[in-house]
Amino acid sequence: MCFYLTLDDYLAQWFINEHGGNNPVRLKRGSPECDIVELYMAVPPRDDYIPEMGELFQVPVLFPHTRGKDPQYYHYLPPKAYAALVACIRTRFDVQMWEELHRFGYIGKQKSELIYAWMEKHGIEDTERNWCAIAKRYQRKRKIFQNNMRRARKNAKK
Repeated sequence: MCFYLTLDDYLAQWFINEHGGNNPVRLKRGSPECDIVELYMAVPPRDDYIPEMGELFQVPVLFPHTRGKDPQYYHYLPPKAYAALVACIRTRFDVQMWEELHRFGYIGKQKSELIYAWMEKHGIEDTERNWCAIAKRYQRKRKIFQNNMRRARKNAKK
């Protein structure tokens, strides 16, 4: 049994690559995503419940087999758990991107090849759209980091 995630292209490609590159995705045991799904997978709320079928641009994810929760019966992910799972994926992406790219300092137009190399390393398709989305996420994280550093220096002087 599968459930389907709606993610941006670059995020979906990264997520699939992080979990072994299989389609449908088999969550790695012990990963934060697997932990969320294992905790919140439930028996469908109604007897007439029909699982959603995937659409184009959705990532199919297999419900994990756990002790006491057979996916044959536990094949429902409540809406708030689904939202928590998507938030977890976005957060993990941001953390990994920041950890691996921030040491290069300012990434502007002259250093775009660093982002393209990072994309290649993580199985993200080499497109301008993906590059722009990732560069924008990186710039936002960098701005937050710089503001926090300025604030810390300012407080240290007091």
